[in-house]
Amino acid sequence: GVLSGGFLAGLARTFLTRESFFTTRVENTSLEATGDALIAPSDPGGIALHRIFQGEEMFLTSGAYLAGDNGIRVESAMQAQLGNSLLSGTGFFLLRASGQGNLAISAYGSMH
Repeated sequence: GVLSGGFLAGLARTFLTRESFFTTRVENTSLEATGDALIAPSDPGGIALHRIFQGEEMFLTSGAYLAGDNGIRVESAMQAQLGNSLLSGTGFFLLRASGQGNLAISAYGSMH
C-alpha cells in the first residue's frame, strides 16, 4: 500500500473515519499491454462512479470511498454543523474527496 497524504493524514483517516491507514495504488507500467483492475467493497451493495471536476468536492461517510483516479485527493474533514453529526449518525468526521477525476463510491445496499 501507499501512504496517501503523509503520516498524519493516514493517522487522521484511520482514527477519525475508520478508513485504512494505507491506500492501494494500481498502475499499469507496460507500454504494450492494457489490463483490468477488479475492485469490490467489503460490504455487499452498490457501486457508483462519480466524476469530480476541479473546484468541486464530495463528502463521504466512513466506508463509502472505494477508489479514485490519481487526480482525486481524499482526506478527513470535520462536519461544519454539530446538528448534522448528531442527528444523521455519520459521526463528527467525514471523508472529503476533491480534485479532478473519477471517484468510485460504495454503499451497503443499492445506489441510484
